[in-house]
Amino acid sequence: MSELPNRIRVLDSFRAIAALGVLWIHIWTIHGQPKVYFHNMDILMPINIVGNGVDLFFVISGFCMYYFYAKSSSFSSNNFFGFLVKRWQRLSPVFYFCTLVYILIFSHSSGLQNILKFLTSVFYLNSISPYNAEGFMWSLGTEWQFYLIIPILLIYQNKLGFNRTISLITIIFLLISIVSVLILGSKSDFLTDQIIFRYFEFLWGIIIGRLFLLGYVPKLNANLLVVVFAIMAYTGRFFLTDSILQHGGAYRNLIKIVGYNLMSMGFAGLIYICLTLNNFLKKLVDNKLFSFIGKISYSFYLWHGLVHIIIGNYLIKNLSKHGDFKLAIINFIVSSILLIPISYASYYIFEVRAYHLLQKRNK
Repeated sequence: MSELPNRIRVLDSFRAIAALGVLWIHIWTIHGQPKVYFHNMDILMPINIVGNGVDLFFVISGFCMYYFYAKSSSFSSNNFFGFLVKRWQRLSPVFYFCTLVYILIFSHSSGLQNILKFLTSVFYLNSISPYNAEGFMWSLGTEWQFYLIIPILLIYQNKLGFNRTISLITIIFLLISIVSVLILGSKSDFLTDQIIFRYFEFLWGIIIGRLFLLGYVPKLNANLLVVVFAIMAYTGRFFLTDSILQHGGAYRNLIKIVGYNLMSMGFAGLIYICLTLNNFLKKLVDNKLFSFIGKISYSFYLWHGLVHIIIGNYLIKNLSKHGDFKLAIINFIVSSILLIPISYASYYIFEVRAYHLLQKRNK
């Protein structure tokens, strides 16, 4: 059975960073957000930007959905439904199975609520429904909201041009997000995990996908650009911290718009520099291990919540107190090791075999 097409090794390496980052931040959280001080500074705070793995995933998704579809064909309205079917075939088998497993193991709800949890995943309402099998699944709902948007760009760029189409879509989302905050104030919090706000993270992935499609190669020093984009990503993450957001009061989500843009622009820049130029970051992350984890990163992401919670609860109960940094590290290492074979089996069964079987059935 052949593997899924359209793989770029550097992208897989960044997927691995995103998946491992999500695993780490959730482990860090269940272990009480332990701190490690060096000269009165918590050295984990700058490292924890890797915990924004979902944001990095969104940037990568923006790149892939634009680059591979814009590269391979002239997308039209006739391709809209087919695009959604292919995305459903690719993502749903493992997601549905994973949802059932989480419900069976962790849910203490009534039968009706469990049905609603499963239906939430079936229709990818995870970012808006209160009935989620696990909290991290919200991102799948936002991802699907993006899938309803990207075909519009692919269709109308052939009529209006890329620059005009992406500008119009971006202006619309920018106005909607700003107006929603001005009208709703703090009640707009529930919108920050929806495409209304997260569009900007996909946007920067789309932009580097466009540049890569055009063959643009930056002329500046690659290592310098890595530093610049890393600072940009950190700056955006800083805008999303409570210490900054509290200054916005009821309108703090306007600051989030700035933060999402800066952070995802930084992530996109780092990806693009590694796609087009040799630099120290590419040498660090572009390896067979990260590439392999990136290939299975979707299953890794889906199963990480099960593995790290089981390992974490055991460690906290039997070895030490809540908030122990050493236990967080042990959990991360053990969970990562266990997740690799689990995720590969899940990838092969549900993402490769099931995907090809569904494609054959539709032919």
